[in-house]
Amino acid sequence: MNLHAFYNSKYIGDDLLIRLCSQREVTHYQQYHDLCVLYHHDQVIGYNLFHASTYISSLQDGKVKITPEFVEQLNRV
Repeated sequence: MNLHAFYNSKYIGDDLLIRLCSQREVTHYQQYHDLCVLYHHDQVIGYNLFHASTYISSLQDGKVKITPEFVEQLNRV
């Protein structure tokens, strides 16, 4: 699994975009409060986290560095 995260508050707002694989076609999604889980058929392919700065500290625009602290904060969502 490849974990890529991107944040750009200026152009997309306080939303964190997380991609888990190279599949780009979203067939459906489920939203749980500020977390939107993206699916390609039955496979989870990514997440969108709205109001991301509420959940993840030290976000800066651009590609997000994946650290143990980042993963821990993401898992709490």
